Amino acid sequence: MSVQPPLADSTRPQSVDFARQQIERLVSELLVGKTIDGITFVEELLAIAREVGEVHCSPAENHGLRFELCGGGPFEIVVDGNRGKLRMLCARLAVLCQESGHDFMPYGGEGILRRSVNVDSASGASEQVPVSVSWKVRWDTTPGHHEFTIQSAER
Repeated sequence: MSVQPPLADSTRPQSVDFARQQIERLVSELLVGKTIDGITFVEELLAIAREVGEVHCSPAENHGLRFELCGGGPFEIVVDGNRGKLRMLCARLAVLCQESGHDFMPYGGEGILRRSVNVDSASGASEQVPVSVSWKVRWDTTPGHHEFTIQSAER
């Protein structure tokens, strides 16, 4: 699936290597073929961006997607219809920004996504408490240029 060297690299944080493995799995489960789930894929990328700081995605020629994670080198994953699927992911980011109070900009833009997520309680109890989180996102789907970046605003 991936056209890059093995993940074992002691100079990168373990979370970046784990995030790479997660993205490879998510692409194979959610983006390959005709039945895709871009909504879940973007939600998972938001969680990954919280862990590693930043996720950038662009097309890899005509055969896949190129991802770059904060603290790691780029890697490519083979996926069919890469540009169309990348445009769909950018459109999802545009909708999420609109839901966070920004204008709808389908062909490119940037904004802040704000969400409330449940995290484990600091008291050590097995309960979860809501916490506000945010991401800076930027996308471009103009002719000849397709990419997006999701950056955790908490870092």
